[in-house]
Amino acid sequence: MAPVLGYWKLRGRAQCIRLFLEYLQQPYDERLYDKCDMQKWFEGKHSMGFEFPNLPYYIDGDFKLTETVAILRYIADQHGTLGSNAKERAVISMLESAAVEMRANAAKVAYSKQPEEEKELVLKNLPRILGYWSNFLSNKEFLMGSKQLPQISAYMKSSRFIKWPLHSWLASFGGGDVPPEGHPANKSF
Repeated sequence: MAPVLGYWKLRGRAQCIRLFLEYLQQPYDERLYDKCDMQKWFEGKHSMGFEFPNLPYYIDGDFKLTETVAILRYIADQHGTLGSNAKERAVISMLESAAVEMRANAAKVAYSKQPEEEKELVLKNLPRILGYWSNFLSNKEFLMGSKQLPQISAYMKSSRFIKWPLHSWLASFGGGDVPPEGHPANKSF
């Protein structure tokens, strides 16, 4: 039986898990919760057997796990992609933390009651942060290697790929039921 990934029917915190599973070509089933399922999820999550009931969740046989980073690490460990030595694992952990921080900054804008003010602060620091990433990638094709990713490209062209919303339906940036006019999510990948 394939593992089950549960999350809202949006990209959010599960998108990196989906992309990783697709990259690994690991079969999985998705349990997607639409915004009309919110009440059902909140009422039933404590009866599902999770130590820390939350979305995303990952069920692999009788093993149940929540929290994005924990799920990613579990899958990576299963597939031998945690890094082949202590230095590689440390670099992967550093990149993971830097990516989580970037996502948190985007979320500040997305969920702020004053998104324009938050956006100014994020944009002020963005060149410096992107400079770190640019320097890291300057002599690399990818973060940890030089492999092409045709399985990711195929997934992004599939009907399973969630183009929108990027964040919760309630987010002022990247939210709502449909993307703004002219947004790339309105086009095919």
